[in-house]
Amino acid sequence: MKKWLPNLLLVWSIVLCVLIAIQWVREARLRGLLQAEQVEVQTRDKKLGEVEGRLKLMESEVKRLDGLKAELTEQGAKTSKDLSGLQRELAETERKLRQAEMASEAYKKALDDANANIKAQNAAVLAQNQQIEKQNEVVRQQNASIEQLNTQIQKVAKERNDMVEKYNQLVKDYEALVKRLEEAANPKAAEKK
Repeated sequence: MKKWLPNLLLVWSIVLCVLIAIQWVREARLRGLLQAEQVEVQTRDKKLGEVEGRLKLMESEVKRLDGLKAELTEQGAKTSKDLSGLQRELAETERKLRQAEMASEAYKKALDDANANIKAQNAAVLAQNQQIEKQNEVVRQQNASIEQLNTQIQKVAKERNDMVEKYNQLVKDYEALVKRLEEAANPKAAEKK
């Protein structure tokens, strides 16, 4: 009976050693899994921080683009207002030019009639010629003003067209940015598409 007890003790010791070895292997595996999970959590946290940083950057960019859009809209309205004012001035100047041309033609006809009918009144004809020259000078000045206004109108129209193109490009950029923000903010909806 004395041999049996040490053998039992030996068997229990071996069983306990095997149990400890099994627990040790299991704990090592669990520690490895826990460490892998911690690394994954840290990676997710890092990616989340990057996404939040990009989101803030994109939000500031959207605000900046909104400001540019408002500024370009305001400039477009101002340019349109300026252009309509210049067009009114041009129409008024053209009307005055037509009146001046009609008046000039009437004076020329009167001068021709006077020269054909009354050669004796050279002094009066000379005064009329001087008046006609003054009116021609006024007409030339008006023509120069009209040419200058035409040049300004063409320049303003070109600037307006350039602003409209910039505005349209800004709207396209804004829409693309909004779409990217929506996709970034709602990745499940982007995967479904």
